[in-house]
Amino acid sequence: LVFGRWTALNLAVANQWGGADSQAKAQELVQRVVQWTLEKKEVYADELEEFLDTELMDNWNTQAEDESPREVAGMVTRIFWETCQNQGETVAALARTQTEAQRQIEQSLQEQTPEQVAQEEERLRLQREQRQAEREARRPQVDEDGWTTVTR
Repeated sequence: LVFGRWTALNLAVANQWGGADSQAKAQELVQRVVQWTLEKKEVYADELEEFLDTELMDNWNTQAEDESPREVAGMVTRIFWETCQNQGETVAALARTQTEAQRQIEQSLQEQTPEQVAQEEERLRLQREQRQAEREARRPQVDEDGWTTVTR
């Protein structure tokens, strides 16, 4: 309900500012935000705002000067805390005022084709392999003379 209303993200996706896979990037952003909130015991709007700003810049080369990342982060944070308290006023209000266009955008952000799922799995596998290789490269290296080379 929140991301379907975010004009900066919707424009970036509609105009493919992030390339042909802008829609997939938006879906991934929503999933990452959900995952982030699930992993945190406490969710703070300023941390989420920074994350959203970075994602817009990195994935769509877009800087939102309208402070919309702050508004989105505030809304997500409010929903998080209400959910923790078994309340749902904000979600209910958003659902009541959602337009048909926003409903379609929100639905497209939640759908994934099998190809997108496979691409995401491959991307995650490659990231894991890269992190593993980086950890291996940082391990101390002992040469034949017994000297240890430590790298950062």
